[in-house]
Amino acid sequence: MHIIDVNDWELQCFTASGDLVYGVPCAASFDERNVFLGAEALARAKIFPQTFTSNYLYQISEAPLTRAVGNLRTYADLSFKQFEHMREKAQVREAVFLVPSYLQDQYLGLLAGIAKAASIAPLGFIDHCVACAYSTSLNQSFTTLDIGLNQTSVSSIEFANQEFRVTSANQTSLGTIGIADNWIGCIANEFIRNFRFDPLYSAATEQQMFDEVISWIGSGELPADLKISVHTEDAERSITVIPDLLQKYLVAKLDELSLDETSAVVLSHRFNRIPSIKEILGDRVSQCFVVDQKDVASSALAIAADFEAGKLERLRACSALSRNEESVVSAQSAHDRERALLKPATHLLESANAYPLKHRKFDAFLDEDGLLRPGVKVEIDGGEPTSAVIKAGQNVCYSGNTWLAIREA
Repeated sequence: MHIIDVNDWELQCFTASGDLVYGVPCAASFDERNVFLGAEALARAKIFPQTFTSNYLYQISEAPLTRAVGNLRTYADLSFKQFEHMREKAQVREAVFLVPSYLQDQYLGLLAGIAKAASIAPLGFIDHCVACAYSTSLNQSFTTLDIGLNQTSVSSIEFANQEFRVTSANQTSLGTIGIADNWIGCIANEFIRNFRFDPLYSAATEQQMFDEVISWIGSGELPADLKISVHTEDAERSITVIPDLLQKYLVAKLDELSLDETSAVVLSHRFNRIPSIKEILGDRVSQCFVVDQKDVASSALAIAADFEAGKLERLRACSALSRNEESVVSAQSAHDRERALLKPATHLLESANAYPLKHRKFDAFLDEDGLLRPGVKVEIDGGEPTSAVIKAGQNVCYSGNTWLAIREA
Protein backbone atom coordinates (compact mmCIF):
# COMPACT_ATOMS: atom_id res chain seq x y z
CA MET A 1 0.00 0.00 0.00
CA HIS A 2 1.40 3.39 -1.06
CA ILE A 3 0.26 6.98 -1.40
CA ILE A 4 1.04 8.84 -4.63
CA ASP A 5 1.01 12.64 -4.50
CA VAL A 6 0.29 13.85 -8.04
CA ASN A 7 2.27 17.08 -8.43
CA ASP A 8 4.59 17.95 -11.32
CA TRP A 9 7.17 19.81 -9.21
CA GLU A 10 7.76 16.49 -7.48
CA LEU A 11 5.71 13.39 -8.21
CA GLN A 12 5.96 11.68 -4.82
CA CYS A 13 5.29 8.21 -3.48
CA PHE A 14 5.02 7.34 0.23
CA THR A 15 4.82 4.04 2.06
CA ALA A 16 2.02 3.30 4.52
CA SER A 17 4.33 4.43 7.33
CA GLY A 18 4.79 7.82 5.65
CA ASP A 19 8.32 7.28 4.31
CA LEU A 20 9.11 9.03 1.03
CA VAL A 21 10.36 6.44 -1.46
CA TYR A 22 10.08 8.45 -4.69
CA GLY A 23 10.25 12.14 -5.47
CA VAL A 24 11.05 13.19 -9.04
CA PRO A 25 9.98 16.31 -10.99
CA CYS A 26 7.70 15.67 -13.96
CA ALA A 27 10.09 17.20 -16.45
CA ALA A 28 11.35 15.40 -19.54
CA SER A 29 14.00 16.02 -22.16
CA PHE A 30 14.90 13.72 -25.00
CA ASP A 31 17.24 13.15 -27.88
CA GLU A 32 17.26 10.59 -30.68
CA ARG A 33 17.83 7.66 -28.32
CA ASN A 34 17.16 8.65 -24.73
CA VAL A 35 14.52 10.16 -22.47
CA PHE A 36 15.76 12.13 -19.45
CA LEU A 37 13.43 12.60 -16.48
CA GLY A 38 13.44 14.82 -13.42
CA ALA A 39 16.67 16.58 -12.45
CA GLU A 40 18.43 15.30 -15.57
CA ALA A 41 15.76 16.91 -17.74
CA LEU A 42 15.88 20.21 -15.83
CA ALA A 43 19.64 20.29 -16.37
CA ARG A 44 18.94 20.36 -20.13
CA ALA A 45 15.97 22.75 -20.08
CA LYS A 46 17.72 25.82 -21.46
CA ILE A 47 20.36 24.04 -23.52
CA PHE A 48 17.81 22.00 -25.49
CA PRO A 49 14.53 23.92 -25.07
CA GLN A 50 12.94 22.37 -28.19
CA THR A 51 13.02 18.90 -26.64
CA PHE A 52 12.18 19.90 -23.07
CA THR A 53 8.68 19.70 -21.61
CA SER A 54 7.21 20.00 -18.12
CA ASN A 55 3.46 20.08 -18.78
CA TYR A 56 2.68 16.48 -19.66
CA LEU A 57 1.44 15.24 -16.26
CA TYR A 58 -1.65 17.46 -16.23
CA GLN A 59 -2.18 17.32 -19.99
CA ILE A 60 -2.39 13.63 -20.73
CA SER A 61 -3.12 13.55 -24.44
CA GLU A 62 -2.23 11.93 -27.73
CA ALA A 63 -0.53 15.12 -28.91
CA PRO A 64 2.72 14.04 -30.65
CA LEU A 65 6.16 14.78 -29.28
CA THR A 66 8.38 16.93 -31.44
CA ARG A 67 10.52 13.85 -31.91
CA ALA A 68 9.61 10.22 -31.22
CA VAL A 69 11.96 8.32 -28.91
CA GLY A 70 11.65 4.57 -29.31
CA ASN A 71 8.03 3.70 -28.54
CA LEU A 72 7.37 7.09 -26.90
CA ARG A 73 5.44 9.21 -29.37
CA THR A 74 2.92 11.27 -27.37
CA TYR A 75 2.70 13.27 -24.17
CA ALA A 76 0.61 10.47 -22.69
CA ASP A 77 3.57 8.18 -23.34
CA LEU A 78 5.76 10.49 -21.22
CA SER A 79 3.32 10.24 -18.30
CA PHE A 80 3.37 6.46 -18.67
CA LYS A 81 7.18 6.53 -18.68
CA GLN A 82 7.22 8.57 -15.45
CA PHE A 83 4.79 6.22 -13.67
CA GLU A 84 6.72 3.19 -14.90
CA HIS A 85 9.89 4.78 -13.51
CA MET A 86 8.15 5.32 -10.17
CA ARG A 87 6.89 1.74 -10.04
CA GLU A 88 10.40 0.40 -10.60
CA LYS A 89 12.07 2.72 -8.08
CA ALA A 90 9.41 2.62 -5.34
CA GLN A 91 8.20 -0.96 -5.86
CA VAL A 92 4.61 0.29 -5.76
CA ARG A 93 1.78 -1.98 -6.87
CA GLU A 94 -1.33 -0.24 -5.56
CA ALA A 95 -1.84 3.25 -4.23
CA VAL A 96 -4.18 5.94 -3.03
CA PHE A 97 -3.77 9.03 -5.23
CA LEU A 98 -3.68 12.60 -3.90
CA VAL A 99 -4.71 15.01 -6.66
CA PRO A 100 -5.19 18.79 -7.09
CA SER A 101 -8.82 19.83 -6.59
CA TYR A 102 -9.06 21.71 -9.88
CA LEU A 103 -8.53 18.54 -11.93
CA GLN A 104 -11.69 17.26 -13.59
CA ASP A 105 -12.96 13.71 -13.10
CA GLN A 106 -12.38 13.03 -16.80
CA TYR A 107 -8.67 13.63 -16.28
CA LEU A 108 -8.63 11.27 -13.30
CA GLY A 109 -10.00 8.55 -15.57
CA LEU A 110 -7.08 9.11 -17.95
CA LEU A 111 -4.65 9.15 -15.01
CA ALA A 112 -6.06 5.85 -13.74
CA GLY A 113 -5.56 4.35 -17.19
CA ILE A 114 -1.93 5.50 -17.31
CA ALA A 115 -1.28 4.10 -13.82
CA LYS A 116 -2.84 0.74 -14.66
CA ALA A 117 -0.78 0.53 -17.85
CA ALA A 118 2.31 1.04 -15.67
CA SER A 119 1.10 -1.82 -13.39
CA ILE A 120 0.05 0.47 -10.54
CA ALA A 121 -3.49 -0.21 -9.33
CA PRO A 122 -5.28 3.00 -8.22
CA LEU A 123 -7.38 2.42 -5.08
CA GLY A 124 -9.08 5.81 -5.25
CA PHE A 125 -8.52 9.55 -5.41
CA ILE A 126 -8.48 12.11 -2.59
CA ASP A 127 -8.21 15.84 -3.17
CA HIS A 128 -4.84 16.94 -1.80
CA CYS A 129 -6.36 19.88 0.05
CA VAL A 130 -8.73 17.53 1.91
CA ALA A 131 -5.77 15.52 3.22
CA CYS A 132 -4.13 18.83 4.20
CA ALA A 133 -7.26 19.79 6.14
CA TYR A 134 -7.34 16.44 7.92
CA SER A 135 -3.70 16.79 8.98
CA THR A 136 -4.36 20.11 10.76
CA SER A 137 -5.98 20.73 14.15
CA LEU A 138 -8.15 23.50 12.68
CA ASN A 139 -11.91 23.69 13.15
CA GLN A 140 -12.60 26.51 10.71
CA SER A 141 -12.85 27.28 7.00
CA PHE A 142 -9.67 28.22 5.14
CA THR A 143 -7.84 28.33 1.79
CA THR A 144 -5.08 25.89 0.80
CA LEU A 145 -2.19 26.68 -1.53
CA ASP A 146 -0.03 24.14 -3.32
CA ILE A 147 2.47 24.81 -6.10
CA GLY A 148 3.81 22.84 -9.05
CA LEU A 149 6.23 23.48 -11.89
CA ASN A 150 3.74 25.54 -13.88
CA GLN A 151 0.78 26.36 -11.64
CA THR A 152 -0.54 27.01 -8.14
CA SER A 153 -3.59 25.16 -6.86
CA VAL A 154 -5.95 27.36 -4.82
CA SER A 155 -8.72 25.52 -2.97
CA SER A 156 -11.38 26.75 -0.56
CA ILE A 157 -12.20 24.41 2.32
CA GLU A 158 -15.46 24.86 4.20
CA PHE A 159 -15.77 23.61 7.77
CA ALA A 160 -19.36 22.82 8.75
CA ASN A 161 -21.06 20.11 10.80
CA GLN A 162 -17.66 18.69 11.81
CA GLU A 163 -16.73 18.09 8.18
CA PHE A 164 -14.18 19.56 5.76
CA ARG A 165 -15.43 19.97 2.18
CA VAL A 166 -13.98 21.51 -1.00
CA THR A 167 -16.24 24.35 -2.11
CA SER A 168 -14.14 25.84 -4.93
CA ALA A 169 -10.86 25.21 -6.68
CA ASN A 170 -8.83 26.88 -9.39
CA GLN A 171 -5.29 27.22 -10.65
CA THR A 172 -3.09 30.24 -11.31
CA SER A 173 0.00 30.69 -13.45
CA LEU A 174 2.39 30.87 -10.49
CA GLY A 175 4.78 27.92 -10.82
CA THR A 176 8.39 27.23 -9.91
CA ILE A 177 9.58 27.37 -13.52
CA GLY A 178 7.84 30.73 -13.97
CA ILE A 179 9.50 32.01 -10.80
CA ALA A 180 12.87 30.80 -12.06
CA ASP A 181 12.44 32.43 -15.47
CA ASN A 182 11.43 35.75 -13.91
CA TRP A 183 14.36 35.72 -11.52
CA ILE A 184 16.74 34.81 -14.34
CA GLY A 185 15.48 37.82 -16.29
CA CYS A 186 16.11 40.10 -13.31
CA ILE A 187 19.59 38.69 -12.82
CA ALA A 188 20.40 38.99 -16.54
CA ASN A 189 19.53 42.70 -16.39
CA GLU A 190 22.02 43.09 -13.55
CA PHE A 191 24.74 41.39 -15.59
CA ILE A 192 23.98 43.73 -18.49
CA ARG A 193 24.08 46.76 -16.21
CA ASN A 194 27.37 45.74 -14.56
CA PHE A 195 29.27 44.08 -17.41
CA ARG A 196 27.36 44.87 -20.62
CA PHE A 197 27.10 41.12 -20.87
CA ASP A 198 23.81 39.30 -21.51
CA PRO A 199 23.89 35.74 -20.09
CA LEU A 200 20.63 34.95 -21.93
CA TYR A 201 22.45 35.28 -25.26
CA SER A 202 24.04 31.86 -24.69
CA ALA A 203 22.10 28.71 -23.82
CA ALA A 204 25.04 27.50 -21.72
CA THR A 205 25.11 30.55 -19.42
CA GLU A 206 21.30 30.66 -19.24
CA GLN A 207 21.37 27.03 -18.06
CA GLN A 208 23.96 27.93 -15.43
CA MET A 209 21.66 30.60 -14.01
CA PHE A 210 18.63 28.31 -14.21
CA ASP A 211 20.43 25.56 -12.25
CA GLU A 212 21.39 28.00 -9.51
CA VAL A 213 18.01 29.70 -9.25
CA ILE A 214 16.05 26.43 -9.18
CA SER A 215 18.13 25.36 -6.16
CA TRP A 216 17.24 28.64 -4.43
CA ILE A 217 13.52 28.16 -5.04
CA GLY A 218 13.38 24.76 -3.37
CA SER A 219 15.54 25.70 -0.39
CA GLY A 220 12.93 27.57 1.65
CA GLU A 221 15.08 30.67 1.99
CA LEU A 222 17.47 32.69 -0.12
CA PRO A 223 21.20 32.40 0.63
CA ALA A 224 22.58 35.09 2.93
CA ASP A 225 25.17 35.89 0.27
CA LEU A 226 22.98 36.00 -2.82
CA LYS A 227 25.83 35.76 -5.31
CA ILE A 228 25.64 34.16 -8.73
CA SER A 229 28.41 33.49 -11.25
CA VAL A 230 28.41 32.52 -14.90
CA HIS A 231 31.32 30.98 -16.74
CA THR A 232 32.24 31.50 -20.37
CA GLU A 233 35.32 30.48 -22.32
CA ASP A 234 36.99 33.82 -21.78
CA ALA A 235 35.84 34.89 -18.30
CA GLU A 236 33.91 34.33 -15.09
CA ARG A 237 31.48 37.07 -14.10
CA SER A 238 29.75 37.39 -10.73
CA ILE A 239 27.15 39.69 -9.25
CA THR A 240 25.40 40.00 -5.91
CA VAL A 241 21.62 40.07 -6.18
CA ILE A 242 19.37 42.13 -3.92
CA PRO A 243 16.63 39.78 -2.56
CA ASP A 244 13.95 42.48 -2.78
CA LEU A 245 14.49 42.54 -6.53
CA LEU A 246 13.42 38.90 -6.76
CA GLN A 247 10.63 39.06 -4.21
CA LYS A 248 8.76 41.74 -6.18
CA TYR A 249 7.59 39.06 -8.60
CA LEU A 250 6.28 36.86 -5.77
CA VAL A 251 4.45 39.80 -4.22
CA ALA A 252 2.77 40.61 -7.53
CA LYS A 253 1.76 36.99 -8.20
CA LEU A 254 0.40 36.49 -4.68
CA ASP A 255 -1.70 39.63 -5.07
CA GLU A 256 -3.35 37.90 -8.04
CA LEU A 257 -4.64 35.16 -5.71
CA SER A 258 -7.15 37.60 -4.15
CA LEU A 259 -6.69 36.42 -0.57
CA ASP A 260 -8.12 39.61 0.94
CA GLU A 261 -11.28 37.88 2.13
CA THR A 262 -9.39 34.87 3.48
CA SER A 263 -8.64 34.83 7.20
CA ALA A 264 -6.63 31.60 7.24
CA VAL A 265 -4.34 29.93 4.70
CA VAL A 266 -2.84 26.44 4.86
CA LEU A 267 0.34 25.94 2.83
CA SER A 268 1.53 22.63 1.47
CA HIS A 269 5.11 21.66 2.28
CA ARG A 270 5.96 22.54 -1.34
CA PHE A 271 4.51 26.04 -1.20
CA ASN A 272 6.36 26.68 2.04
CA ARG A 273 9.66 25.91 0.27
CA ILE A 274 9.35 29.09 -1.82
CA PRO A 275 11.73 31.63 -0.22
CA SER A 276 10.04 34.30 1.92
CA ILE A 277 6.57 33.12 0.90
CA LYS A 278 5.24 32.74 4.44
CA GLU A 279 6.47 36.20 5.40
CA ILE A 280 4.85 37.75 2.31
CA LEU A 281 1.57 35.98 3.05
CA GLY A 282 1.75 37.12 6.65
CA ASP A 283 1.04 40.66 5.45
CA ARG A 284 -2.13 39.50 3.65
CA VAL A 285 -3.83 36.98 5.95
CA SER A 286 -4.27 36.82 9.71
CA GLN A 287 -3.40 33.11 10.02
CA CYS A 288 -0.92 31.05 8.02
CA PHE A 289 -0.27 27.35 8.68
CA VAL A 290 2.05 24.79 7.10
CA VAL A 291 1.34 21.05 6.84
CA ASP A 292 4.02 18.37 6.86
CA GLN A 293 4.19 16.06 3.84
CA LYS A 294 4.39 12.95 6.01
CA ASP A 295 1.29 14.00 7.97
CA VAL A 296 -0.59 14.58 4.72
CA ALA A 297 0.33 11.09 3.49
CA SER A 298 -0.82 9.54 6.78
CA SER A 299 -4.04 11.53 6.59
CA ALA A 300 -4.69 10.16 3.11
CA LEU A 301 -4.56 6.62 4.49
CA ALA A 302 -7.06 7.48 7.21
CA ILE A 303 -9.46 9.22 4.81
CA ALA A 304 -9.25 6.32 2.36
CA ALA A 305 -11.08 4.15 4.89
CA ASP A 306 -14.21 5.76 3.46
CA PHE A 307 -13.61 4.30 0.00
CA GLU A 308 -16.37 1.97 -1.09
CA ALA A 309 -14.91 -1.49 -1.65
CA GLY A 310 -14.51 -2.39 -5.31
CA LYS A 311 -15.31 1.11 -6.54
CA LEU A 312 -12.80 3.62 -7.91
CA GLU A 313 -14.01 6.93 -6.51
CA ARG A 314 -12.93 10.44 -5.58
CA LEU A 315 -13.29 11.93 -2.09
CA ARG A 316 -13.62 15.71 -1.81
CA ALA A 317 -14.67 15.81 1.84
CA CYS A 318 -13.75 14.18 5.14
CA SER A 319 -14.93 14.09 8.73
CA ALA A 320 -13.05 16.27 11.19
CA LEU A 321 -14.18 14.14 14.13
CA SER A 322 -12.22 11.06 13.08
CA ARG A 323 -8.97 12.99 13.53
CA ASN A 324 -9.36 12.30 17.23
CA GLU A 325 -9.67 8.57 16.86
CA GLU A 326 -6.59 6.90 18.27
CA SER A 327 -6.61 4.22 15.58
CA VAL A 328 -6.29 6.89 12.89
CA VAL A 329 -4.27 9.78 14.23
CA SER A 330 -2.08 8.35 16.94
CA ALA A 331 -0.90 5.30 15.00
CA GLN A 332 2.84 5.50 14.52
CA SER A 333 3.67 2.12 13.02
CA ALA A 334 2.96 0.90 9.52
CA HIS A 335 0.75 -1.84 10.98
CA ASP A 336 -1.42 0.71 12.77
CA ARG A 337 -1.82 2.86 9.70
CA GLU A 338 -2.76 -0.13 7.60
CA ARG A 339 -5.27 -1.21 10.22
CA ALA A 340 -6.86 2.27 10.14
CA LEU A 341 -7.26 2.12 6.36
CA LEU A 342 -8.36 -1.46 5.68
CA LYS A 343 -11.24 -3.61 6.82
CA PRO A 344 -9.25 -6.76 7.62
CA ALA A 345 -10.25 -10.36 7.48
CA THR A 346 -11.20 -11.90 10.80
CA HIS A 347 -10.65 -15.63 10.07
CA LEU A 348 -8.70 -18.02 7.89
CA LEU A 349 -10.70 -20.84 6.34
CA GLU A 350 -9.12 -24.32 6.39
CA SER A 351 -11.27 -26.97 4.74
CA ALA A 352 -14.65 -26.45 6.44
CA ASN A 353 -13.25 -24.84 9.57
CA ALA A 354 -12.73 -21.11 10.22
CA TYR A 355 -9.99 -20.11 12.67
CA PRO A 356 -9.56 -16.56 14.08
CA LEU A 357 -6.44 -14.78 12.87
CA LYS A 358 -5.19 -14.72 16.47
CA HIS A 359 -5.40 -18.51 16.76
CA ARG A 360 -2.15 -20.05 18.00
CA LYS A 361 -1.81 -22.18 14.85
CA PHE A 362 -0.95 -18.99 12.92
CA ASP A 363 1.63 -17.69 15.40
CA ALA A 364 4.49 -18.48 13.01
CA PHE A 365 3.45 -15.78 10.54
CA LEU A 366 0.80 -13.64 12.29
CA ASP A 367 1.40 -11.46 15.34
CA GLU A 368 -0.88 -10.99 18.36
CA ASP A 369 -2.98 -8.49 16.38
CA GLY A 370 -3.46 -10.84 13.44
CA LEU A 371 -1.03 -8.90 11.23
CA LEU A 372 1.69 -10.44 9.09
CA ARG A 373 5.01 -10.68 10.87
CA PRO A 374 7.82 -8.72 9.15
CA GLY A 375 10.39 -10.85 7.33
CA VAL A 376 8.33 -14.05 7.30
CA LYS A 377 7.96 -15.67 3.86
CA VAL A 378 4.22 -15.53 3.20
CA GLU A 379 2.50 -15.35 -0.18
CA ILE A 380 -0.70 -13.40 -0.65
CA ASP A 381 -2.62 -14.33 -3.80
CA GLY A 382 0.55 -15.89 -5.18
CA GLY A 383 2.82 -12.88 -4.62
CA GLU A 384 4.66 -10.96 -1.95
CA PRO A 385 2.46 -9.13 0.59
CA THR A 386 1.93 -5.42 -0.07
CA SER A 387 0.28 -4.87 3.30
CA ALA A 388 0.55 -6.19 6.86
CA VAL A 389 -3.22 -6.56 6.90
CA ILE A 390 -4.86 -9.64 5.42
CA LYS A 391 -7.97 -8.76 3.43
CA ALA A 392 -11.08 -10.86 3.14
CA GLY A 393 -11.01 -12.86 -0.08
CA GLN A 394 -7.22 -13.21 -0.26
CA ASN A 395 -5.44 -16.55 -0.44
CA VAL A 396 -2.74 -16.86 2.20
CA CYS A 397 0.06 -19.37 1.66
CA TYR A 398 2.68 -20.27 4.28
CA SER A 399 4.98 -23.27 4.48
CA GLY A 400 3.02 -25.24 1.88
CA ASN A 401 -0.40 -24.56 3.46
CA THR A 402 -3.06 -22.33 1.92
CA TRP A 403 -6.01 -20.62 3.63
CA LEU A 404 -8.81 -18.42 2.34
CA ALA A 405 -9.16 -15.19 4.33
CA ILE A 406 -12.76 -14.40 5.27
CA ARG A 407 -14.55 -11.75 7.30
CA GLU A 408 -17.19 -12.38 9.96
CA ALA A 409 -20.42 -10.64 8.91
